[in-house]
Amino acid sequence: MTTQTLYKQELRGRILATAMREFTAKGIRKVKMDDIARMLVISKRTLYEIFEDKETILFEGIKLSEEMIDKRMREFAADEAHTSIDIIAEFYIIQMENFANVSYLFFEQLYKYPAIIDYLNQRRKERDATSHLFFERGVREGYFREDVSYDIVAQIGHAAFTHILSGQLCKIYSMETLYRNIFFLLIRGVCTEKGVAELERAFQYRRQYIKK
Repeated sequence: MTTQTLYKQELRGRILATAMREFTAKGIRKVKMDDIARMLVISKRTLYEIFEDKETILFEGIKLSEEMIDKRMREFAADEAHTSIDIIAEFYIIQMENFANVSYLFFEQLYKYPAIIDYLNQRRKERDATSHLFFERGVREGYFREDVSYDIVAQIGHAAFTHILSGQLCKIYSMETLYRNIFFLLIRGVCTEKGVAELERAFQYRRQYIKK
């Protein structure tokens, strides 16, 4: 691999990291290609040689984030010592990390990009299929109630989040606060007494996320 190729790969990563940080903090619309080039101290020509436009940067940044989430979750779930509650607690922490300092404008403006929304919906469907198996595992372990339909709970969660993004709540509360409340309302509702106790144990060292 040539030095030039290595440099472009490294620069590509820096562009994605910088752009996504700005998109999530300020909203997508406010961040221009000029701004990204200036922050990285590169020319616009160099930026356009690597990414065709702002939407391409946004799409690639979101795909990279989704792939990293899936990789981290696969690695965590592969440890047989982790219970289904440990796994769901880890997913919660990952999501809280992703929502930290994210403006509601980012999500609001994201819906202006149909191709990206289609991609995210497809990823959600794929995760729902995996999560269904995970829920069944939790039932077998005695942590989740067997008389609760995961499909219904999942649809309620999706609907709640969509409603939040389309209304005024996201302008009043942080995304972290909203996600935390939806998460615990739904998860505790499907847990058995044993599951609730295990949930408390799993979050014992994560109290800083719960109390924000």
